[in-house]
Amino acid sequence: MRPASTQHQRGAGKIEKTRIDGHLLGAKMFACVGIVPVVFYWFAFRAFGSSGFHWMCALAVEVFCPVFAYVHYFLNRRAKRLVWAGVSVCIGFLPVWLLLGSYWLFYFCWAPMPSTIRAVALPVCFAAAIGWAWLTWHIYGRETRRLGLTERLFRVESDRIVYPVESDTVIGTVEGPDASITVPYWLVSTVGPILIGYAMLSGRVFEKTGGPYGLFIILSAFSLPITCWLVSKIFVRFAYFQIYLPLKLERETGKKVIFDR
Repeated sequence: MRPASTQHQRGAGKIEKTRIDGHLLGAKMFACVGIVPVVFYWFAFRAFGSSGFHWMCALAVEVFCPVFAYVHYFLNRRAKRLVWAGVSVCIGFLPVWLLLGSYWLFYFCWAPMPSTIRAVALPVCFAAAIGWAWLTWHIYGRETRRLGLTERLFRVESDRIVYPVESDTVIGTVEGPDASITVPYWLVSTVGPILIGYAMLSGRVFEKTGGPYGLFIILSAFSLPITCWLVSKIFVRFAYFQIYLPLKLERETGKKVIFDR
């Protein structure tokens, strides 16, 4: 049996597992998920007779996200800064958005269609997504003040501020706009198909050129509301509670905000 002091010295060099270790597993899973839209865009825009720029954009996102997760793992595993962990989560979920919610953006940005349709469709879709993000941010700010979440989520210590793992459960219970305001969500769900129908009818895109317009129309009708759902459930939630609030506390107190494990 080795002396206790020797065992202690061996264990002292080890770093305990933290939530960042889970980011690596998520990066691997989401990298596999992100391959699907890359392949789809490769085939789809070849059918449109377009260049490879479009699927290469998706591939760039697909490659960047796991690379960022690994860089974050090596640079932040010891420091345990909550801000960078929040950034890593938001970036890590981009391949999921590519798979579920990106089709309206690629379709209206780059599919061959009359410029007037593009000029109408893109502002409406962006207004819906950005408006939903703003509404979600506003509600999270209101709930933070009403429920005193800053005091509940963070523990102030002498030289640092700690974000306990139990705080994840707390922010998971904070309701976004889809739980308390149903009309805007269903309005977004309705605007997407109507706008896409306008693009198909007034542009007569099926008569102008070949390509998977029908498939893109169906996918776009679903992907715009899914984008809004991902914005409220993932991107804005983590951006507010794990990026904005920690940065605000660091500015106010001069102490770093870290997670405990």
